[in-house]
Amino acid sequence: MKNVLKFHLADLRALFTHPFVLIIAVAACVIPALYAWFNIYSNWDPYGATGNIPIALCSEDEGWTDPAGGWVAQGQQIVEELAASDSIRWIVVDSAAEAEEGVRAGRYYAGLVLGRHLSRNMYDVTAALSDKEPSVIFYENVKTNAVASKIAEAAADAVEHDIQSRCLAVLLETGFTEIGELLAQADAENAVDSLTLILTELRDGLDEYADTAAALADGAGRFSQQLDGTELPQLSGGDDLSAGAAAAEALRQTLLPEISAFRDGLTGLNDTLAGLAAGESLTEELQRGLLAQTDSLLARVQALQELLPRRGLASAAAYRALSRLADKLSAFRELAAGAELTPEGLDLLREEGQQVLSDMESLLDDSLLPGLEQLFDGLSREIGLLQKVLDSLSAESRELQPALAAAASALSTLGSGTDHLSDLLRSCSGGVDELLAELSQSPGQELLDTLTGLLHGDPVQLASFLISPVEAASTTIYPVDNYGSAMAPFYSTLAIWVGCVVLAAVLRVSGRHPELPEVSENQSLWGRFLLFFWLSQIQATVITLGDVWLLHVQCLHLFRFWLCGAVISLVFVTLIYGLVLAFGDIGKAVVVVVMILQIAGSGGTFPIEILPDIFSRIYLFFPYPYAINAMREALFGLYGHNMAVYLAQLSVFAGVGLLAWLGIRRPNAGLLRFMEEEMEETGVL
Repeated sequence: MKNVLKFHLADLRALFTHPFVLIIAVAACVIPALYAWFNIYSNWDPYGATGNIPIALCSEDEGWTDPAGGWVAQGQQIVEELAASDSIRWIVVDSAAEAEEGVRAGRYYAGLVLGRHLSRNMYDVTAALSDKEPSVIFYENVKTNAVASKIAEAAADAVEHDIQSRCLAVLLETGFTEIGELLAQADAENAVDSLTLILTELRDGLDEYADTAAALADGAGRFSQQLDGTELPQLSGGDDLSAGAAAAEALRQTLLPEISAFRDGLTGLNDTLAGLAAGESLTEELQRGLLAQTDSLLARVQALQELLPRRGLASAAAYRALSRLADKLSAFRELAAGAELTPEGLDLLREEGQQVLSDMESLLDDSLLPGLEQLFDGLSREIGLLQKVLDSLSAESRELQPALAAAASALSTLGSGTDHLSDLLRSCSGGVDELLAELSQSPGQELLDTLTGLLHGDPVQLASFLISPVEAASTTIYPVDNYGSAMAPFYSTLAIWVGCVVLAAVLRVSGRHPELPEVSENQSLWGRFLLFFWLSQIQATVITLGDVWLLHVQCLHLFRFWLCGAVISLVFVTLIYGLVLAFGDIGKAVVVVVMILQIAGSGGTFPIEILPDIFSRIYLFFPYPYAINAMREALFGLYGHNMAVYLAQLSVFAGVGLLAWLGIRRPNAGLLRFMEEEMEETGVL
């Protein structure tokens, strides 16, 4: 030990008696700290300055005039609100073309354009469903900067979410207002009838979806069995689709003549009423003729109802239209059957009857025929879509052979899941049936009062509650002041490693002092290691204390933070010193490679879980993760004995350095000298 201290003191005398060498040693102690400080400061608060990110903003919204005559321009309102915010530098431009060109040229990181029909689609659901133009268009230039593009995407997502919330608020507010007005004006019987009709459609829809889910489960099971083989079966279904299309067309050809005949019957009945002379008396013969014509029309309505499928929204709408036609015809028949056989009775029958027939004509043109057209157009589109899917699957079937086993397993799981879904839907349908039964037994006025009480109040408040019914409370565990403080453990650990690499590059790991011939080689190595140790400790102290005192990095336990830096520096210098002793210049190269790998995959920046699999498999065999975690404990808050555990795990790598030094250096000495001689002979290395 005495000779080791003699050698170490000789190193210190040599260092302090040569000013130029002393300057290099001081620089080696400070430069790694600068590396950490500059990186921490550059990352101090990057997301607090997103207001400098330029994004083009344009509104082409044409506005909307509601049925009451009020004009709204949601696009302009959104632009004004965004332009006034400071979270993003929104730059308002005149047109979508200008926004797109600015993004392409790199003047803006992204561009957001509000479509022409934004306001209209918020207030007119029918128009929104048929509108093919997007309400929001987002342009993005990812080439300019990866992080800026992610910030721009987050800003665009926030705007899209705001627009969706506005749209939902408008729809709910309008719906609650209309329902409230309807309930205020409606009598109990009509309210119950309307609610019963809605629940009936809901029950039918649930039954339809349950049937579809059951069919899907059955089909998935059969298809899974077909796939559970060695060859892909031939896909079929074209004939079934053709048969379905033919059946739909046959139904159309059956319904349209019936409707045409019904219209002719209405026209004939109207002509009969119009041809009655004023002052003429209503005779029994004329009354029987009118009743016969009415009965014929009622029979045609019943025939149409039997032909029409009752599942699906379009079918339900057409069926309701037919039901209203039947109601109006029945009302006219009662009027005709009860009319007095007098001139006054005939005049009343003519006036009332023509009004009823006019209403039926409007109902036929405005409800029934559009409903049927929607039904058949929907069937045609769905059959065409299924045909395209089938054609696409047939074209790609040869490429699907390697996925047969996975597909069979997935389809089996799908079949089981959809089977459960079918049961759930049928259970819901049963619940609606029970509710319908209760409605049929409840007094109408009592139900109306309940609905009115439920919907009574401010529609805006009701809509706001339904948009966001749950208020979440957020609690931060181990809060960190800023992003720079959060990055301090990584960059400080990296700087300590860089400092040790610099020491290995500028100082000799071995050497002799001629004035100390009594010092053995092994003692000189330990003496030189002490010089590495003290210089590395100075580096760690400058880095850790500078983080806190110069940059004001958040630190809850300053002494523990310094202690972490000291232990980390001791482990790193031991590991690097041992590798360089054992392998020479190759050891220095290994140290640099280890640093590169840990910069990318230590979990210091991105979570290790989102990095490629190779890093998640090897990162535990490197020292950085343990050093970074120990520093996080000291800076942001302790949990149990985690800091001591991390430092203990890190100490294993000091043992690796000692093993290389004491166990590999001597057996490898001959090979190392040979390699050094060969490199010196080249005159290059």
